[in-house]
Amino acid sequence: GFVAFGDYFLFGKTFSQPEVACLGGVVVGAVIYAYTDLSYDRVGYSWMFVNAVIFVVAQLYEKQAISSSQQTPVGIGIVQNLLSLPILFVFGGYLMKEEPSQQLTETDNWIRIAIFLTGIVGCSLNL
Repeated sequence: GFVAFGDYFLFGKTFSQPEVACLGGVVVGAVIYAYTDLSYDRVGYSWMFVNAVIFVVAQLYEKQAISSSQQTPVGIGIVQNLLSLPILFVFGGYLMKEEPSQQLTETDNWIRIAIFLTGIVGCSLNL
């Protein structure tokens, strides 16, 4: 929802009435969920707010950068995937408690296939 607000105010994008109704439904649903959350934690919601702000800023900056770029959509997708690799390696290495190869050998083949396919699909979303 906030990315749509940014699109409207920063890029002048207009939305149809059904799109506005859907965005309203998302916002109302989020408010209802937050209000009825049984395990409400102010610190947790604060971190979620920070995450949401960073996500919205990143999405709006990305739209601005892409619109002013001479790159093809596939080229932009490849650059985005490559830029995510350092973050993956840093946090992946930091958060690993055991050797990844040991965990992978103890995993069922169907789970390995699912992990591989999710990675492929995730990278393909940018293309």
